[in-house]
Amino acid sequence: MDDALPILEYLPVSFQRKRDSDYIQFLWQAFDANYQSEKYQFSVLAYHMLYMSFVYFSVWQIKEAKPELFRNSLVGFSKDDEKSLLEASSPFTFWKINESRVFRFLKLIGCDNGQVGKYAKLVKERNDIAHSNGNIFYNAAKSTDDKIAEVLRCMEEIQSHIQPILHECLIRFLQESWDIETREYEDVSDQIREGLIHVHYFSQKDIESCLKFDVKTLCDHENFAEIKLLFVQFQAEYAIDTDDESYWDAETRIAVEAQMDIAEWNTEDGTVVFQHPEEMRRDATIIESREALVQYLEEVAAVAFCGYCPRDSGEYIYECDENSVVEGVLTDYEERIEEIFSSDVNDGEEEVES
Repeated sequence: MDDALPILEYLPVSFQRKRDSDYIQFLWQAFDANYQSEKYQFSVLAYHMLYMSFVYFSVWQIKEAKPELFRNSLVGFSKDDEKSLLEASSPFTFWKINESRVFRFLKLIGCDNGQVGKYAKLVKERNDIAHSNGNIFYNAAKSTDDKIAEVLRCMEEIQSHIQPILHECLIRFLQESWDIETREYEDVSDQIREGLIHVHYFSQKDIESCLKFDVKTLCDHENFAEIKLLFVQFQAEYAIDTDDESYWDAETRIAVEAQMDIAEWNTEDGTVVFQHPEEMRRDATIIESREALVQYLEEVAAVAFCGYCPRDSGEYIYECDENSVVEGVLTDYEERIEEIFSSDVNDGEEEVES
């Protein structure tokens, strides 16, 4: 039973309309109740409806992010179906279209014919259990669990293809919502919830994907500072794990790691040397103790952090823990550091020559 829970991570975290939330909750409760009472065939039917809801949400995201591409893909649909798809007011409107045909839209995100056929095959199998044919295809937990696992594998594959679409939705939101004077909601939490999460029916999986978006790709935008701040606020609002590394912390760590990559280890005289680019017009930095190494790398970390950390009204939103960053990087070098700065090579005095 617990193996079925991951499907909820692929479904919207919240809805604009209560009836949509009630519908998803009803399907989950129907699955749960039938599974617990060993009416497995009905539990599979409810689980499949949750799966189809996920597919509809994915197609909706494609439609919102790539409207022209979506429109051009409607060749072959009847005029009535084309009208229903183009004028859809919610993902659930797609139920009017033959379910197997809806999967064709997944080609727009890179799914091949084999994958589309595999995903649509679940519809045919659902039809077999939805008709009065005298068969009970699922009468044991084992066969039901196998079907649940198959559904989740299909959802995971579709989710892996949808990421570029999710990032398109996020980019458009950031570009249209950075200005507090023109956006729909003044409060940033309201704007994120209504303008991003609700409009695009974002699931926990969708949010996780967007949290990893590289906002630096928008650095050429004239309002990048405001866009970056909004993205940081989105990260803070929807972070799944507070231990997740922010992109500015990542850049700080990478800067320290880059210095260690170019370090010259001189065992004979017990020093570590860092050469600097010619444009810096700075002599090499010579390190003669672990303390001096930490001090030098903390300076590198602080500079990198200030270059990437977002600011609000000129003030940095977060503080840099240079020591933790440096000590984390040095973990992989401890044996070498001990060898270089051992007492028989170095008298232990701290010195940094630049």
